[in-house]
Amino acid sequence: MSAFLLCWNPKYWDWPELRDAKCQVDSGGLVEQRWTCGTKQVRIGDRVFLIRLGTEPKGIMASGTAISEPFVDDHWDGSGRPRRYLYWQVDALLDADHEPILPLDRLKAEAAFQPMNWSARQSGVRISDDVAAGVERAWDALTRRDNHTDGARDDD
Repeated sequence: MSAFLLCWNPKYWDWPELRDAKCQVDSGGLVEQRWTCGTKQVRIGDRVFLIRLGTEPKGIMASGTAISEPFVDDHWDGSGRPRRYLYWQVDALLDADHEPILPLDRLKAEAAFQPMNWSARQSGVRISDDVAAGVERAWDALTRRDNHTDGARDDD
């Protein structure tokens, strides 16, 4: 299984269903998203991370699994130009405007996340296995904080 970086820039698309998708994921529901993908290399079952770019806060805000291989369809902007997409199933989604995400500054600064161009200009950049392992550890530490609503701690 490989890992890939998907990109979202709120300057170009405001993702009107974001809060509904987050509520659905948080309640254990399945959320599938169609997303642009600049590569043909993604395979069903590959890990994907979604990074928010363009406006603050910037950083990884979602993760999931590819549930389709890339395919070509009309561009999302309505221009009719061809664009490559994939479908992915979201397993964790943070609303960057209301909760902490894995910040871009940290991704750029820490050795565990290097070498990687975290400011990719298009979705579908492959994340090396070593870097993906570091991202997965940091992402798990960030997203599992809400899994202990009964006050129990892992070390109890």
